[in-house]
Amino acid sequence: MYLETERLTLGEFAMDDLPALWDIFRDGETMEHMAPMTREGTEELLRACVLGYRPALETLSELMSGGGLISMVSVVLIVILSCAYSGMFNGTGLLAPVTGRVGALV
Repeated sequence: MYLETERLTLGEFAMDDLPALWDIFRDGETMEHMAPMTREGTEELLRACVLGYRPALETLSELMSGGGLISMVSVVLIVILSCAYSGMFNGTGLLAPVTGRVGALV
């Protein structure tokens, strides 16, 4: 998915974006108000955004692991399927008796 204007294009992160992201982090004017990043730090940040965070300490792994774009794929698929079923149920009137009974309870 992309968002594009005349001056800006936003899209999903990929590991191929590392060189461009590194160029941004090396630019002094851009990073004036941020902590300096190394190339390794940039790669680690991008990897966490895409694949999720994994702490180095095993004891923290259960508490702090997760996230990233990849982990959201199943959630997005569930939402898409739910919306599709909702439209089908609404169009066929299949849930009309249920909604009538629920409405009577409220």
